[in-house]
Amino acid sequence: MNERVHENFDELLAAEPRGELVHWMEARPLSVGAGGLSLAVAGAFAAGLTVGLLLLGLSQAIRRERRMSVPLERKLRRLS
Repeated sequence: MNERVHENFDELLAAEPRGELVHWMEARPLSVGAGGLSLAVAGAFAAGLTVGLLLLGLSQAIRRERRMSVPLERKLRRLS
């Protein structure tokens, strides 16, 4: 046993805590209002529209050029 025995523990302890000793760090529940939901839907629509237009443009850019057959092209030139 320790030779130093303290009769008065108040000298050893700090001031008494004022409040909770343990603070639990719980995440707040997610709350999205009507405005946030509307923005999410509008953003998803805009992203889908953008991707669709990009794919359409890309398909037009890599498409092979169609040419008429030579005899048909000559016939059409004579008519005009």
